[in-house]
Amino acid sequence: MVRRDVFDHFLIQQAQKQGADLRDETEVQGIEFKTITASPD
Repeated sequence: MVRRDVFDHFLIQQAQKQGADLRDETEVQGIEFKTITASPD
């Protein structure tokens, strides 16, 4: 069984490591996805 509080905390930590900005009690008005492209060798 997954403990929701532990799982949510893990997801938040992973997102922040990738550059996500966590803001409590804030309405989401949009999501922007940025792609990283590899440079040619």
